Amino acid sequence: PLATSSARKHAEMNGVSLEVLLMDGCKSLLPAQFDLVFANLMAPFLISRVGEITAMGAPGGRFILAGLLRSEEAEVRAAWPKDWRVTASYLGEWASLLYERP
Repeated sequence: PLATSSARKHAEMNGVSLEVLLMDGCKSLLPAQFDLVFANLMAPFLISRVGEITAMGAPGGRFILAGLLRSEEAEVRAAWPKDWRVTASYLGEWASLLYERP
């Protein structure tokens, strides 16, 4: 709930229109409908739910993976599609990955 309220607040501050959904899993959503998927999850969930998360992105969509430690980055990368472009960002011990679906 804090992440969704913060996302709404920052979108408003930046003049961006944003639809935020808070869910546990994506099974009730139609696949391939989102241009941007933000997954602020611990590494074990980013790994175990990779199929569920990637199914939500439209062709050319972007996926922001956050909430993982630098020490977990290699394991998360190993689970995600190898043919997608990925860019990493770091802040202290934390890492985030931006994946771009072809």
